[in-house]
Amino acid sequence: MRSDLARQARAHLQPLADDRRTRGATLPEADVEAATALLVDLWAAAARHGITPQHRAWTFHLPRAALDITAAVRRQARGAGR
Repeated sequence: MRSDLARQARAHLQPLADDRRTRGATLPEADVEAATALLVDLWAAAARHGITPQHRAWTFHLPRAALDITAAVRRQARGAGR
């Protein structure tokens, strides 16, 4: 089941990542992989609070948040030389 969620998460994140790359963002594949893992965790937490795949947050807000925060944190770490 976890791998199914990971595939679903990747399916939501890849178009976002591709769009950002076409707009000039540097977004390494490792960042998308990390965002995928975060999104799976966010979905699990959301489900415990009654947010289901039918809710807009599941397909719109949570994927964008996962990609944004993961990319920002990892970009900051790369800038600090970590």
